[in-house]
Order: sequence, then structure tokens, then C-alpha cells
Amino acid sequence: MHARPRADSTTEVTLTAGRVRVAGRQAPDRAVLLDRQGLRTRVETADSAPAPPESAQTDHVLAWRRDGFAVSNRPLSQVLREIERRYDTTLRLHDSVRRTTAPVSLYYPKPTDLSVILRDLCTALDLNYRPTNRGYEVFSASDRQ
Repeated sequence: MHARPRADSTTEVTLTAGRVRVAGRQAPDRAVLLDRQGLRTRVETADSAPAPPESAQTDHVLAWRRDGFAVSNRPLSQVLREIERRYDTTLRLHDSVRRTTAPVSLYYPKPTDLSVILRDLCTALDLNYRPTNRGYEVFSASDRQ
């Protein structure tokens, strides 16, 4: 469960044990069955059918249970929203950042300070971050203000 509302209405289901049938609220006849550990599907909206099952790394999915943090192949803007939810902070993406849709993967299996995650993320993407009176701002490393 997320403490802040999601910007999109996507629901993601990853199977760790057993079996589960996944369907959109308004599309129950187009359900997908997840019957093997490590399968994942997404439902974009209540009216849409689930995406075909695909493999997922369950250790990444379950990192939150150990107070860790993990995202896999998500656009930078989505990663920042996940970090905001997890660390109850505000992150602003400066206009100088151009590659906001580039896929990002992060995996911290144990509790990790926000500063470590921001440092690693910025190092990998040639970005910087700075504290603001409302949280943090992430900006291009070439835009040192």
C-alpha cells in the first residue's frame, strides 16, 4: 500500500506463491492467470485487460518487506515518485534533466538512507541533487547552479 496517491492508475501483481487470477474491474472476462512464482502482470485501468504475464524478480518485488527499495526498468520520473512515497519527501526534477524516460533500475535489499539512493542515482545518470526547503531538487550535472 502506498501512503501517497499514485499518478497513474496502474496495478501491478507479482506472484510469490500459489495462484492468482487478475482482471480489470470492468473487464473480468479478459483475466490472466498467474500460476508460477515470479510471474507478473499489470492492469493499466479498471477498463483494461491485464498485460500478458512476464517474468519478474521476486527479491526486487519483496525488498519493501525488509525496508529496502527496488525499482526495475522504470522511467526516472516514476522512480522519483517511488522514492518520494518510500521516504516521505518531495523530489523536484529540474528542467535541465532531459532523459526523464530513460529506464532506471535500483535494488537495495536492506534499509538504505535516502542520501545513498540519491547519490547512486545521480552518479549513474550524470545528475546532481540538492536540498530545498521542500525536499530535494534533481538537476543535470552540467547545470551547476
